[in-house]
Amino acid sequence: MVASASTSKPSRTSRAKDEHDSIALVTRPVEPTVDPEMTVEALAMFLLHHQATSALVVGAKGTVLGFVSMTDIVREHVIEGMTGEPRVREIMMPFILSLPRGATIPHAAAIMAARDVHHLLVRGDDGNIVGVVHARDVLRWVAHKRGLVVPDDDRGEWRKSCRFAL
Repeated sequence: MVASASTSKPSRTSRAKDEHDSIALVTRPVEPTVDPEMTVEALAMFLLHHQATSALVVGAKGTVLGFVSMTDIVREHVIEGMTGEPRVREIMMPFILSLPRGATIPHAAAIMAARDVHHLLVRGDDGNIVGVVHARDVLRWVAHKRGLVVPDDDRGEWRKSCRFAL
C-alpha cells in the first residue's frame, strides 16, 4: 500500500514561489527493485553490490508491495536474530511513505524527521511512483543552500579511504 506522508498538499502559490526548493531537484530514479521472495542474505549482498541502501519491493505483476532498507536488515536479521532463511517480505515495510511530485524539499525533510525515515518515494500526477528522495540528498541541498560545496561521492570512495581510521 502506498501511503501519503501528509494530507496537506503544497498550494499552487507555494509551488510557483519555491521552484528552487522543488523535490524534483533531489529525486533519484527508483532503483534497484527486489522480489519479496529474495532471501535477506541475498538482499544484503545485492544492495552492497549496487551500492544502495534501500530498494523498492515489487511483486510479479510490477505491483509495489513495500520498501526495504539496510536498517531493516540490521534490525530484523541481526538485532532480532532471525533464524533460517528469512525473506524480504518478512522484513520489508509493507507500506510506503510518499509525497507528490509538486512537494518541496523542506516538506520532505519535515516528513522524514517526523516519521524517522531516510527515504520517501515521489508520486507522479497519476499516483505512480516516479522516484525516491534520500535524506543524504536533502542534506546536500541544505548545505548547497548555505553556500557550501559538497562533492558527489555516490560510490563511497571516502569510506574506502577511512576504513582503518577507526
